[in-house]
Amino acid sequence: MPSFDMPLKELKKYKPKPTRKSDFYKFWELSLKELKKEPLHAVRKPIDSFTDKVKIYKIQYQGFRGAKIAGRFYVPNKKGRFPVLLHLHGYNGPYDAKTAFMMWPLMDMALLEIDVRGQAGESVDNTLYSTGAFSGHMTKGILSKEEYYYRGAYLDSVKALDFLCQCDEVDPKRIGVLGGSQGGGLTLVTCGLDPRPKVAVAGVPFLTHFDRAMEVSDTTPYTELTNYIRRYPSYEKQIHETLTYFDTLNFADKISCPTLVSVGLMDNICPPSTVFGMYNNLKCKKEIMINPYAGHEGWFDYNNRIPEWIMENI
Repeated sequence: MPSFDMPLKELKKYKPKPTRKSDFYKFWELSLKELKKEPLHAVRKPIDSFTDKVKIYKIQYQGFRGAKIAGRFYVPNKKGRFPVLLHLHGYNGPYDAKTAFMMWPLMDMALLEIDVRGQAGESVDNTLYSTGAFSGHMTKGILSKEEYYYRGAYLDSVKALDFLCQCDEVDPKRIGVLGGSQGGGLTLVTCGLDPRPKVAVAGVPFLTHFDRAMEVSDTTPYTELTNYIRRYPSYEKQIHETLTYFDTLNFADKISCPTLVSVGLMDNICPPSTVFGMYNNLKCKKEIMINPYAGHEGWFDYNNRIPEWIMENI
């Protein structure tokens, strides 16, 4: 069976210990309390839909520390309160046209997709970083857990749940979260920080088991971190410490909703050992789909399983 990482037999048993620091839970408790105090300032306006069976809205809300977060909200064009999905996109996305999400409202489910702060799209990263960074987003604020880029990105995703819960079309007891790569990592963290989601789908998740990823992956985005350390080796210890607060490995055992994960054994972007390391720490109902010949991608069987898993568990 092909793999550039561990053999599958070893991957299935690979269960690294969480790397949480003693103040991990306190850090996120205080972060969530700060987020809760901030107003939502939700706005939306209708945009073209292609079909009278679906309404689409351009939306905006206030994320962590006043950041403007933008997205699109898809709703069945009928009366009712519907199950809803929060879709979180991959690194430097979003990639998908409006038509990619039309399946869900045609299945009588609403869907919100948001643009991750500071990446392609309309969401704004308003953080004033006190230090410089290497290329990309991975090293922005990396020397401080309070300032690190993904603190805002994670909390913006939690705030998206607040947006959904105030929508008249949404059944707040039937929320799911899904995404691939970065979106898979954001899905795991959102469900680890907030109990409201009832189902999760994390495809080839990024932001997972950082220490192992930095040893094995030979391409971006993880090499943004290793290239930074190569240039500034004196920062290595501090960088690894900061990352412990943002590693999905350290959120895994707090996820309570049924979680579907995918992994490709030829994935050098998010190596399979990083995915299995997180997956084997999940305590919830879970399923992992394995493709021995896949890299960092989806495939037919996995894509077909997504709606089945969501409908079975939401």
